[in-house]
Amino acid sequence: MTYSVSEGLFVIFITLVGMGFLLGLTWKVPFQKIDYFLLAVTIICYVFDTIWWWFDLHFKWSDWYFTFHGHREQVTIFFIVAAISFCSLIVLRLKKMKKI
Repeated sequence: MTYSVSEGLFVIFITLVGMGFLLGLTWKVPFQKIDYFLLAVTIICYVFDTIWWWFDLHFKWSDWYFTFHGHREQVTIFFIVAAISFCSLIVLRLKKMKKI
């Protein structure tokens, strides 16, 4: 699985825009400590995932390979943790937004 730098940077850009949009939907809800923690975990893991992609790092403990439409794809543990923490952040903020 290889991507050009421009493809990778485009994916990073689209992901950051999407994350910003979703956070923007819940902007009226004040941030609490758990929100800051989940956002920090998301950012740190996303940076590590980007470093893993940029330097083409592959370790048995960090990569999970799967086949999608006949193409071998790779997801790092950092991307999985970032996705889980960001989804948790959005769900918590949407629940708080319903209470307001």
